[in-house]
Amino acid sequence: VLHLSDLHFTESSQAPQWHTQLMLDLREQMKISSLAGIVLSGDITNHATVEQYSHAQRFLERVCKSFAVPQQRLLVVPGNHDVNWTLTDAGHSGFPPYADFHKSVTLTEYSLDPAKQTTVTHWPELNLVLLGMNSAWKTDRANPGRAGLHPSAFGHALGEIFEKEEYETCNKLAVWHHPPSELSLGGGLDGAVLQQ
Repeated sequence: VLHLSDLHFTESSQAPQWHTQLMLDLREQMKISSLAGIVLSGDITNHATVEQYSHAQRFLERVCKSFAVPQQRLLVVPGNHDVNWTLTDAGHSGFPPYADFHKSVTLTEYSLDPAKQTTVTHWPELNLVLLGMNSAWKTDRANPGRAGLHPSAFGHALGEIFEKEEYETCNKLAVWHHPPSELSLGGGLDGAVLQQ
């Protein structure tokens, strides 16, 4: 499973350059010809514009094709740079551009309701359950560092994982953008709650 983070796409030339670099790193140096899945843990773009998301989409399409990764094997979560501050400045959700990108690359809807911004994915061949969370749900231009996990989203996702018998013996991975030490009560759940 390939984990990528903080790509910060800004221009179209980055997609082919970074694809080539990954090809060199994975195929030439590490002798990896296929991947079981890809986890992309936020800050996909620099300013959450539709144009920047299109660059990221082209990059992911190339990587998936090169390493035989089906779209159902992508777990993608947003970071603080994936919040469109022009939208939050106007009092709207900053996630519609991200939600459109998420749907185009994973083929699944991404809710604009913060209480539903979780993804639980089961990769049975790997005995793996992945939980994707949005740690940037309360960030905006005035509060760029207000990171945390939505309590209802977190509780709902954990409930879903614990209720499914087939998940019981699986390895479980939780994925969000910010390190636990940066999560605050002002942004929902903080790192101390997560340790429990």
